[in-house]
Amino acid sequence: MQRIFIGTGTLLLGLFLLTLAVPRLVAHLLLLPGNAATKSVLGGELLTSEGYQRALNSRKAALTWLELPDARKELGAVLYYMAQQADVLHVDATPLLQEAREQLERGLTEAPADTSAWFVLADIRSFLGDPDGAEKALRLSMLGAPHDVIIAPLRAGMALALWARLEPSTRAMAEADVKTTLGSKAAGPFVRRMRDADRLVPLRRSVADDPIASASLWLLLRHDQSAGPGITHETGLQSASP
Repeated sequence: MQRIFIGTGTLLLGLFLLTLAVPRLVAHLLLLPGNAATKSVLGGELLTSEGYQRALNSRKAALTWLELPDARKELGAVLYYMAQQADVLHVDATPLLQEAREQLERGLTEAPADTSAWFVLADIRSFLGDPDGAEKALRLSMLGAPHDVIIAPLRAGMALALWARLEPSTRAMAEADVKTTLGSKAAGPFVRRMRDADRLVPLRRSVADDPIASASLWLLLRHDQSAGPGITHETGLQSASP
């Protein structure tokens, strides 16, 4: 009799584990057709409408089986990058960004340790007319990776656009991002973007207490003036933000 109970218990446990494993297996299989397209989008490549749709469909299909925060954040990011190419893709950017915001917020609720996702959410909130929400998301991006050299120029540019709204602690982190950027290879393009976006006043204020960063900024501006006007492109949605 004891063997029967043990056998039944083992069988039930196996069935229970199987019910947990099957949705996860199916969800990850459904992600596969869109993995390459999603990786390309997140890497900054431009895709055809079909490529973007393949990325979206795979994530949406997987999420019908299982809640996967990373897949949800990827879904939001793909929608965000599609919105940046709205004119080329002949789509309306606003609905894409509204859905992107919802997906990112849901994904970040479950898995908040994602610096890039918080920055993207901040950019979307700013564009959609929610500067306070943008400031909060930007702050969380900075808190998650305060010394991230790659994303520092993007966060610094957004922080300068929101400068008057920043809390003192957020402003201090933004100043660190500005100084990191001025000491990197991205310094020249960054300063030109800030000049073209009319953000030189907050930019100067952000380095006012640092003689080395102030001198670097002065040299970059002087070099930029002597080189003549150039063509710069704002990263993300900031140039269109209200």
